[in-house]
Amino acid sequence: MINSNTLETFSELERLQSEIKRLKRKNYQLESKANSYRKKYLRYHAFFEISSDPFYITTYPGPPTENYPNPRDYLKQWKIIEVNNTATQIMGYSKKQLTSLSLGDIATHNAPKSKQTRSIIKELVNPIEKGQMFSIERDHIDRRGNKIEVEIKGQAVNIGGIKYIASLSRDISDRKKLEKEILKSYRLEKHCRQVLQKEIANRIDFTLALIHELKSPLTPILSSSEALLSREEPDSLNAELARNIYHGAKSLNACISELLDLAKSEISGLTLQRTSLLLNPLLSEIAGELTPYIQSHRQELILDLPEQLPAVLADPERIKQVLRNLLNNAVKYNREKGRITLKAGERDSLITISVHDQGRKIAQKDQLNLFKPYFRCSQDRARTDGLGIGLALSKQLVELHSGEIYIRSVRGKGTTVIFTLPVFSNTGRTSGK
Repeated sequence: MINSNTLETFSELERLQSEIKRLKRKNYQLESKANSYRKKYLRYHAFFEISSDPFYITTYPGPPTENYPNPRDYLKQWKIIEVNNTATQIMGYSKKQLTSLSLGDIATHNAPKSKQTRSIIKELVNPIEKGQMFSIERDHIDRRGNKIEVEIKGQAVNIGGIKYIASLSRDISDRKKLEKEILKSYRLEKHCRQVLQKEIANRIDFTLALIHELKSPLTPILSSSEALLSREEPDSLNAELARNIYHGAKSLNACISELLDLAKSEISGLTLQRTSLLLNPLLSEIAGELTPYIQSHRQELILDLPEQLPAVLADPERIKQVLRNLLNNAVKYNREKGRITLKAGERDSLITISVHDQGRKIAQKDQLNLFKPYFRCSQDRARTDGLGIGLALSKQLVELHSGEIYIRSVRGKGTTVIFTLPVFSNTGRTSGK
């Protein structure tokens, strides 16, 4: 006979069986979730370990109080709770040893305390409090006491309602070494530049003083010799002597003037008095001026000009100076009884002026240096006079006119020096011979 106690027992068994089934279902669900979390953990852990840079997860104690002892003591509150294998390999600790330390144990600061405090708050704490990524450079000390310069980038992460800091530490020792070398090189270059500028200034001062000393005695020599010429009979011996003195002094005065102009060009002191200039009359004037000098060297000057040339915006005296230099050089280096051709033309809104002689070819290595101050071709140094500044000064003057100057030299055909000037106006054309 089934009594009430037996019924209660059956009822309890049924309830327990039902509870067991419910618990089994729940355990299955929990096991599924655990497996899912385990897979996620393994996946994220693989990413964590695959990094070639040390990876740290630390606690975050919050912003420092106003009077915390020092930055290192504050960083000791940043407990290391997880690291990857790379961190252990680079730092020389085991994972267990590293996770018993704090950032204050492995980081070092060489700056004064006040500067460290400002740096930590500005570069580390403020970005964290704003939910931003931080980037800060520090030195880490490995287990052997070696300093490693690192760049630390990281951000706060919330795990279970607790804020942690995940950060990547990259070795920047090589970059820092390179930056120091670059800075050292820059400082050396700056020092050398300052020394060079001082030397240039000293040389210019010396040149200007020398020019002044040379110019002073030349003035009475020129004026006195000119006065003597006017008093003596043209064919007398005294007139010939006075003429030699005058021409020698005048030549020396021209060399000194060129030296002065070159010194001015080095300090950007050369100036131009530009005007709208018609080149035909100017070129004819220069040809007439230098023809007697050229003929005295048993050479011939040929003037090859078009009937019309457009106007240029130029300083006439400076253009004459360039032409005198080029024609004088042509006379010096021309062959005996050779021809010199002064030619001009227009092309592509440029006036091209050239001086051609029939002298020897200039070696290619010398052509590269012809427009440098004080340079003269090796084969001509013994047989020609001059300071070697004419072409250098001509280059400066042509470039001040926004033109170019260059040289062509061919064996058996001679040498041509060419310079260009930009056309000023397409309407300002004139006829000339």
